[in-house]
Amino acid sequence: MTKFHIALAATCLIGSSIAPAETNLRDVIKPGDVLSLTVFDEPDLSFTEQRVDQEGRVTISLLGRVQLAGKSVQQANMEISTALAKDYLVNPGVTLNIVTYGEYQTVTVQGRVSQPGTVSFQKGEWIDALRAIERAGGLTQPEARTLTLRRDGAPETRADIVMIRTGKQSRMTLRDGDILVVGE
Repeated sequence: MTKFHIALAATCLIGSSIAPAETNLRDVIKPGDVLSLTVFDEPDLSFTEQRVDQEGRVTISLLGRVQLAGKSVQQANMEISTALAKDYLVNPGVTLNIVTYGEYQTVTVQGRVSQPGTVSFQKGEWIDALRAIERAGGLTQPEARTLTLRRDGAPETRADIVMIRTGKQSRMTLRDGDILVVGE
């Protein structure tokens, strides 16, 4: 193993937290992206191209289906390395890369929805708050009314679900990378 591989493996095992401002949106894994994975000295665990499925997962030998959508490439590298080191390899050197960007856009839905997390839409598909909530499994509390939109570089926008449904407020159009918080 070269010094580079040892340093990379050490970095992956030690890990570090990533502040949202440090993560470029192009580095966040999304459904439809094609990834490559290299596990040094372990060609059976590596792959040159694998598409992230609609649920945001890829299949990695020994680990099975692994949720990667919504994570930065650096976070995914650390998680894969840690999982392989836990039960299978000593100091694995892992490099995960996005080979091509997929045909999906994603929105994160948090708060009082049945399935909080990342929801995906085909590029060009129109997304609004109500459709994003529906894709996140719907409301867990029907009385939840408030919506907060967090968009990188913009002030938070607030809306009321009842007002949107009755047409008294705009439908709150969402864009790729937006965060929608429901009922908090």
